[in-house]
Amino acid sequence: MEYNFFTSVYITFCITLGMLFLIKWFLGLLLGGDGGGKQLPPCPPGIPMIGNLVGMLMNRPTTKWIVRVMNDMKTDIACFRFGRVHVIAITSDEIAREVVKEKDSVFADRPDSYSAKYISYVAYKGVVFDEYGERQMKMKKVMTSELMSTKALDLLRDVRNLESDNLLAYVLNLYKKGGLVNVRDIVCTHTQMATKYLLTKVNNVKSDLY
Repeated sequence: MEYNFFTSVYITFCITLGMLFLIKWFLGLLLGGDGGGKQLPPCPPGIPMIGNLVGMLMNRPTTKWIVRVMNDMKTDIACFRFGRVHVIAITSDEIAREVVKEKDSVFADRPDSYSAKYISYVAYKGVVFDEYGERQMKMKKVMTSELMSTKALDLLRDVRNLESDNLLAYVLNLYKKGGLVNVRDIVCTHTQMATKYLLTKVNNVKSDLY
């Protein structure tokens, strides 16, 4: 008797949840769909609510599957829907050039990432995860002019070589002692130390660059 009661509750819950998803999906269609009323490129056939998610999971690698679908559709630009996320794929050099150069302000924004607030210095404030705007453009300019410029890379070549030699020597020492080498921990530690050392070195050579 108790088993039948819990079974009925579970079935009722599943039906209610399914009805809520269907209502939400139909309301989305009536209000303009998940694209927010914007005109999207042609989309391959998909399943309601989850879109092309099943096709992506069943065909690996995903990149080759996307190219194959676009070839079957005879199009150079297509929109794949994975749940509520729209992914626009482009195989034409001309269209890609237009997106990068002429429509950069439209496509340069980044979606919110749950992990960004844990791995970035300040949640969504880093140059990688920050939304497109004046602040992100200023940080990008600083990165390209001070940290990633040709002069800075040339001046820091000895530092990079020294850190690489230290890393190889440390791994070789562990190997000779017969111990296990945890590559993940070594790479994480080396990346953190090298980044701090490089940033300190950049501050010291600014006068030579400018």
